[in-house]
Amino acid sequence: MKEPFNLSQTYRNHLNDKIDQGYDFSLRSDRKADLLEFCETYNLDPDVARYTISKVRKQVFKKRGFDLYDLGYGRYYPYRWVYT
Repeated sequence: MKEPFNLSQTYRNHLNDKIDQGYDFSLRSDRKADLLEFCETYNLDPDVARYTISKVRKQVFKKRGFDLYDLGYGRYYPYRWVYT
């Protein structure tokens, strides 16, 4: 019997392979290109898969010790430090 398609686990494996190969996720355009490549490979609609993929990315980046702010998760508020 064939296992059902698990988007989260499939993308997690894809993302870990990309990180091991040295793919740069710091730019938004790089993250979007990766999303489109993955969706094209598995015949998925990017608008439907985007939310799940974003959550998986954040979990994997956090687990692997990357700075989430540098990878587009969260915002910098520089005015806080300027006036204090």
